[in-house]
Amino acid sequence: MGVLSYCKIDDMVISRNMQNYLNEIESKVALGNLLATSVAASQFIQIFSGRMSAGKRLNTIYEHDWEKFGQAMAGTHVAGRTHERYLLN
Repeated sequence: MGVLSYCKIDDMVISRNMQNYLNEIESKVALGNLLATSVAASQFIQIFSGRMSAGKRLNTIYEHDWEKFGQAMAGTHVAGRTHERYLLN
């Protein structure tokens, strides 16, 4: 027996309270995605804004702290999950 046949939710009726909780969780997920997009965009703006030669730009990309960037991106996921856990408890 598959999971889909065992856990049929086609006829499930969601209460107004549950719908409000689901909407709130969806909103937090959207905010987490916006945070991740902002963190990513800020790094590229920092690297590519301003006028400089191609060689200097390549050097800027090479010297950029990509490890910290990765940690910041991983942190956005943690921040989003923390808000979801807060809502569920």
